[in-house]
Formats: sequence, structure tokens, C-alpha cells
Amino acid sequence: KGPILFSMAMAQEIFPLSIREMGKAAAPAAILAVLKADGYGLGAKELSRAALRAGAVRIGVATANEAIELAGVECPLQIMSAVFPEELAMLIDAGIQHSLFA
Repeated sequence: KGPILFSMAMAQEIFPLSIREMGKAAAPAAILAVLKADGYGLGAKELSRAALRAGAVRIGVATANEAIELAGVECPLQIMSAVFPEELAMLIDAGIQHSLFA
């Protein structure tokens, strides 16, 4: 358990640094930070806020449910997959924008 906890602590420190460095390298492009599920156990809300503080302007997630978990984080969210019709109401209620696939 010790090395895993150490790795998680390192990841929490390195993540914002990585966002800042990518922002410098990609300038003038904006940064979309894509988070996987619960931020690989680090907490999606915590990592999304860290990414925004580090310069990301948008957060990407895989699914509508992951977007709902981030409701309240003050930034645009990009759902990277199709949204099912039964998910539309919860996204609209949460004020989350989504892409349409045709």
C-alpha cells in the first residue's frame, strides 16, 4: 500500500504541472483536460478543479454519468461519447451541454 499511496500523492502534484506545461507547449491553443472516471481514484472533482487552476479551460469526460458527477464545477464539460436519449433530461436539468452525433 505504501508505494501506491506515494504514487497517488505524486500524481496529485504532477497533474497540474503537466497541464501547465502542455498549455505552454500548445499555446495559443486552449487545453481540454480529459479525466477518466474518478480521476483514477484521485477524485474527478478535485482533479478537474486542479486542471482549471493550472490553465485548462474545459474538462472532457467519457460519459453522461461522469459529466453529472462534475456538475457544479464551473467550466464547460465535453462528453466524449454518444449521449443516450434517456440521459438527455438529466443533462439538461444539470445544465450540461452535450454533442449531437448523426
